[in-house]
Amino acid sequence: MTYLLHVDDATPTPPLPAGGTTATLLALLQAPGTPAAEHALRVAHLAVRLARTLDIDEGAVVQIEHGALLSAVARLDLYALARRVPQLHGAAAIAVASQERIDGTGFPLGLAGERIPPGARIVAVASAYEELVSNGGLTPAEALTVLCGARAREFDPAVLGALRRQFRPEVSGLWPAA
Repeated sequence: MTYLLHVDDATPTPPLPAGGTTATLLALLQAPGTPAAEHALRVAHLAVRLARTLDIDEGAVVQIEHGALLSAVARLDLYALARRVPQLHGAAAIAVASQERIDGTGFPLGLAGERIPPGARIVAVASAYEELVSNGGLTPAEALTVLCGARAREFDPAVLGALRRQFRPEVSGLWPAA
């Protein structure tokens, strides 16, 4: 079952290689007291699709996937984890900055615009979409309307455009092209 009910799956997205880092992150997500792995997996899946739609190179796509998974691990000290696991340094930076907003209203660093790492901008949109659909009770079309309408100033317009392109034409046609 796909959670993106209007996604055109005629062009399948190739899976990322199942490696030790992804497996380790999933194990952390399933530890007691951490957020559900299913939510993190949905955010990571969408973030990977958005990154590929934006023609991000595959090395960065892996960092974005890991950053999306880490962004769900709210109780871990991401900096300490990144120090111990060097290959997570980039992913930790994405996870930390995924709460920043393009208009500067996010946290924890108060970054705005291009100062927010591209991977964090992608994870922010994927996470907001997932939150609206899974926890907010909105349909995919309603979630897109919210993100591309009332909340559009919070997110990178290019990433919102990539999100719209994930949906079939009858849904994507609701907004002007990005």
